[in-house]
Amino acid sequence: MKKNLFNIVFSLFCFLQLFVSCVKDDIETVKSVKPGIYAVEMAISALSSTEETRGIVSLTQFDEIYTPNLIYLHALGESDSESTSIELPLYTIKCGDIECRGIRYQVEILDDGSAIVRPLNAVGQLDGGEMHIDSADNIYFSSYPNNIWELPKENVIKASSETSGMPFNIYLKDNETNVELFRSEKNYTIENLTIPDEDLFMMRVCSGFNVSALFHDESHTPVKTVFGFDLYAFSEEHFESIMGTAKEKWYVKILLGGPAFTNKYDLYRQQCVQDEDHIGYYMVGGGYLQFAQSLYGANAYTYYETFGFKTDNESDLILAPVVKGQEMHLYILVKKWSYDEHLAIWNHAPGDGHGCSEDTPCEEWLNDDNDAAYTEWHDSEGKIIKPENNSFYTLALLQEVTSFKKFWDSFNSSQASSRSFGNMQYFVPENAIIINEQASFAAGLSQFKK
Repeated sequence: MKKNLFNIVFSLFCFLQLFVSCVKDDIETVKSVKPGIYAVEMAISALSSTEETRGIVSLTQFDEIYTPNLIYLHALGESDSESTSIELPLYTIKCGDIECRGIRYQVEILDDGSAIVRPLNAVGQLDGGEMHIDSADNIYFSSYPNNIWELPKENVIKASSETSGMPFNIYLKDNETNVELFRSEKNYTIENLTIPDEDLFMMRVCSGFNVSALFHDESHTPVKTVFGFDLYAFSEEHFESIMGTAKEKWYVKILLGGPAFTNKYDLYRQQCVQDEDHIGYYMVGGGYLQFAQSLYGANAYTYYETFGFKTDNESDLILAPVVKGQEMHLYILVKKWSYDEHLAIWNHAPGDGHGCSEDTPCEEWLNDDNDAAYTEWHDSEGKIIKPENNSFYTLALLQEVTSFKKFWDSFNSSQASSRSFGNMQYFVPENAIIINEQASFAAGLSQFKK
């Protein structure tokens, strides 16, 4: 009989959130403005133009710069199907005595109160293209071409619990979609688009997540390094002596998601779009990842040599809009590859072309969670956090290796005589180091001026 405790946990969260509603912002009333043609220039303020980096700093925080190379102006009619947008490229312009990046456009106000917006090029000439805005339309700026941010359908994998049949989804990161996402701090009217010296603030409507799952060893006295910090050494040979096999036999999968994560996000209303896929979990790194050795700084004074998975490049970061007030869940799954055991379970004969060997797991083994130990990350007080947009989270669990090995031996022994599909076991991390750092950006807005 198949049994998957992990899917049951997912199902409970999905069931509790089926009727989650999102807060809807008030719609600003459009004011009248005299017919005519208005030329508008918006420039990035000097505050962010002095920064040398753009986007993400040290894989742990956002900077204060509007990163994309263009801005979209959006107009929404009475229904979402009437949403339109126009691209406004960024140019180098003068901001007082310095150069900065900015946009230029022309607004023609018609007699009926509607407007036509046309982009201007770097020297103030018409650049082709235009967008009509009705007097009752809702207007805002963003870095995304559509009003609804959406993961590609092929990046949403449907799954369900074998016990209850309740659905959940696995989200695969898309490098073109999971990027920094900006929106104007407020909504606009046609009149706002024409007022000289009107400030425009762009805020992030996404969160950043740097997630790691690692094992450390505290059996040795830390060594004071020449750099002034304490180092807990953990050699590859010592890892093998404790775990009984080389690090290359061990794999970890990290799932980040829950009700706070959605596959569709309404940029105008700043809320989730509820459908059957609106709750899911990102697989950090894309699935089961082979253990690697790395150095992890728990703080400025203490570093650990570790084994497992550490987010150490931008391609492994998760950037996504989150639903305000909803919970985030972080699961860590650990498996050990055994060629002989796998062949016995799947009734494969050695060398039968299933693409696996003593050193290389089969694809089918990497694609399921059978015989995995798993746990859930909580903060140091045992609480589940509710992430917010315009924030960057560094989350890690450093499990003490000898404590985990005791659990693994017990789990492995109980399954050895009657291995079957669906064997999973929850473990409580002991002597673990929990990393929960949040970089919020109350002032993390990119300012533009007309």
